[in-house]
Amino acid sequence: MKINTWDEISMEWAEHELDIDLTQDPEAINLALGNSLVDYDLPVAEDETGGDGWQVKSHTMTGPILTIETRSDRNHLCIIIVNYEDQ
Repeated sequence: MKINTWDEISMEWAEHELDIDLTQDPEAINLALGNSLVDYDLPVAEDETGGDGWQVKSHTMTGPILTIETRSDRNHLCIIIVNYEDQ
């Protein structure tokens, strides 16, 4: 699955490839993304406070696009975009 993210800390867009099923719920997508980024030491990967990391705060599906808002324990924002039409 290809997903795009925007991270408030780096203020950059990034594209990621996840090896998960397209039918996963937003929480599973968020968890898979966090697990895949831990090795790269990116802000999205885990919260620097050592807390529980990123939590899904809201999500919406508009046509083929799933938008997920996640926030860290320190309230940093990451937006996850999944375009199912491009999969």
